[in-house]
Amino acid sequence: MPSEGFDKYAGALEYISHNVSSQLAIDLHSRLAALPGRVGMLMEHEATTSGAHFVLNAEARRTALRALLLCQRAYLNRLSDKAQREEANWPRVAVDHWKSKSENEIKAGISIYTTQPRYASLADVAAVKPDDTVTMHNAVFKLSRDNRPFPVDPICYRAVQSWLMQAGYVNLQWFMQNVIAGRGDGPAGARNNGTELLHMFGNGDRTIDVSNDGAIPLIPRNHVVYMYKANADLSPSFLGALGHWMVSQGDGTGYGRNNAQSAADAPANSWAHCSISEQIREMRPKAESGLRTCIRIFDPATFMG
Repeated sequence: MPSEGFDKYAGALEYISHNVSSQLAIDLHSRLAALPGRVGMLMEHEATTSGAHFVLNAEARRTALRALLLCQRAYLNRLSDKAQREEANWPRVAVDHWKSKSENEIKAGISIYTTQPRYASLADVAAVKPDDTVTMHNAVFKLSRDNRPFPVDPICYRAVQSWLMQAGYVNLQWFMQNVIAGRGDGPAGARNNGTELLHMFGNGDRTIDVSNDGAIPLIPRNHVVYMYKANADLSPSFLGALGHWMVSQGDGTGYGRNNAQSAADAPANSWAHCSISEQIREMRPKAESGLRTCIRIFDPATFMG
């Protein structure tokens, strides 16, 4: 690596360590250490394409942008087919977006590669109706937790993952690994596989048989609830359905995408604030099936990524 490129690379890592997260800087370096040629090329490209756009506080902003581009190169290298087409224009698409941003805005873009569990309440971010014209595919290189509207995927569990990322409980790497990576739009190696979904979220803090209405508990605010058809041992039965995921408001209602129309009174895949109990009833199997209905409740702090 040329000495100038190495100095810029080292400066970007130092910037992340001092201004965002020392652990992120360590992980970033470990991922990029095997690709010194590509890192050097990145540094030189950024220096020649974006430097002239900065006037005030130019050096700090250039260093912040280099740091953000390093994160994008390290963590956004496995994308869905649509996002890969945007990646072909990287880093131009990223530089064009971030070159006019303040240093603090760029730092916010870096921060999404770390966890920030006190950034926002999970229920508060889930309570904001998403703009369906903004997708993760067209925002991923321009993303920070300050984005308004924040991209929220339309499938129920992916919406919860989007909100977890926005609220700071997981980072963008976790989201990309579990949602967008792999072919198509499904999780890598896990599309239509409910067992893999539980692997992503964990097994939950509580599992409750809610085959009868009287067993449905009041779920704490900010907790995630997974409702599903269950075998006799309360393990999920994935016969034609993966179940449904929502974020609890704490008053018996919650937020989710792709809720049952009869309860949400909304088109398929749309966002709705609705009764969790009603959604559980919609999940119940026919009595002759021999299956039960269960929920698993997740405290988001237990699966920070």
